[in-house]
Amino acid sequence: PLESQGKNIVIPEGDMMNMHIYAANVDETVVGEEPLVLCPGRPIHGERIPSMIMAFGDGHHRCPGSYLAIQETDIFLHRLLALDSLHIERIPVLNWNELTTGYEIRDFLIALH
Repeated sequence: PLESQGKNIVIPEGDMMNMHIYAANVDETVVGEEPLVLCPGRPIHGERIPSMIMAFGDGHHRCPGSYLAIQETDIFLHRLLALDSLHIERIPVLNWNELTTGYEIRDFLIALH
């Protein structure tokens, strides 16, 4: 195993890497105690770790619950955006993400009046 201790490491071209992606979502120093327990309101403790931790992945290793999560999000957003009392408080910042080949919406503030 190669431990970087926060330092940059150059991996020679052609070398094989075995990455344990599973460990990224169960690191207690990042997600807190009992990382395998479902806790939607869990605070994230890592300094450089985004609150979403990791995406769904793709291919043979795609998260089996990703389609359910996407469907739940779709239903929630359709119902939320259909509310007559919903108002935009701050126009979002819209960016194109080349990595995910999709749009990112940031700093979008809405309120119910």
